[in-house]
Amino acid sequence: MNVVFCAMTNHLYGIRRSAVVDNIVSEYQKERTGSHIYDYGDSEGAKIYKMLETAAEPEFLMADMSPEQLNSFAAYKAKLNAIRQSQMESSIEKALKDSGLENREVTPFMRLR
Repeated sequence: MNVVFCAMTNHLYGIRRSAVVDNIVSEYQKERTGSHIYDYGDSEGAKIYKMLETAAEPEFLMADMSPEQLNSFAAYKAKLNAIRQSQMESSIEKALKDSGLENREVTPFMRLR
């Protein structure tokens, strides 16, 4: 009986955590499909990113770029993705903490051998 109850409790805890995480991830995905960018900066990669974002056909612009421009764009895009990932992770941690699902404190009452 107790083993079944513990398994069910763990399962429900996992479901609640997953729901919180899924909600945060979906918010970030919606934001990503929009044109919400935090700061373009002054780098060449940022300028290229802004130009491609507003272009009607960005693939034609990319075809005419030099390898240095493509590298600059790729580096800026990677930096932007890393910033977004970091912000999403901290948002998830905060949401889990606010909902009381950050860490479970489980006291074992029986040892198995």
